[in-house]
Amino acid sequence: MGIRSKAHSFMATPKTRLTDMHIDLFISRSALRMSQVLRALY
Repeated sequence: MGIRSKAHSFMATPKTRLTDMHIDLFISRSALRMSQVLRALY
């Protein structure tokens, strides 16, 4: 749940989080991979 909210906040305000862009980008990719795995399983 925390990852989803953090990714959502990054998508909502990308310009104010340029300093943490690399971290948020990694989290977004992780969330995307998780969603793809869940789709493959279910």
